Amino acid sequence: MPLSAPLALSARTIGRLAFAAFLGFLARPAAGQNTPDTPPVAPAAANEEAPPPRRDRSERGEARRANFNPAEMQARLLTGLRTQMEVADDAEWQIISERVTRILDLRRAEAALNLAGLGRLGGAMANRLGIQSSAEMDALRSAVTDKATDAELKSRLEKLREVRKQNETNLNQAREELRAVLTVRQEAIAVLAGLLT
Repeated sequence: MPLSAPLALSARTIGRLAFAAFLGFLARPAAGQNTPDTPPVAPAAANEEAPPPRRDRSERGEARRANFNPAEMQARLLTGLRTQMEVADDAEWQIISERVTRILDLRRAEAALNLAGLGRLGGAMANRLGIQSSAEMDALRSAVTDKATDAELKSRLEKLREVRKQNETNLNQAREELRAVLTVRQEAIAVLAGLLT
């Protein structure tokens, strides 16, 4: 048979090959299992304490969320940025960190507008992240809930759009102010961190 001819396999043959591959997978030693190459692990001493029981995934997640602190997270972010940007001068870092903080605050305000639109889920998420709800979004939500007139809904939509547009303008201005004090390398780091576009 020439090598360029297609190989015709029946469905039964393909099934057998797949089953054989599966058995080969099962036959290999599992991670942490003793093989001829690895020496057996000594049993734990009787006086050692047993490790604490593992909690399921949802309990671990709840514990992490309960300890979430937005200010602490922002401080870690700023410390990491200072290290990455290699800013040794405190006066220079003061200028940069103020501008970074302004961008973070403006992004948080935008997130409040976006998360508030998700209803209860968004409100819970916003609370966990330390984000204040937007008055304009709350006003629009109450207008929808109260089945306000079309004119009232249009008015509240317009106010919300104005706030979003103003936030966008402020964010772009804050980004330009940050960019003005950064070196090219620092600007690249800020782009990678999502602070600049």
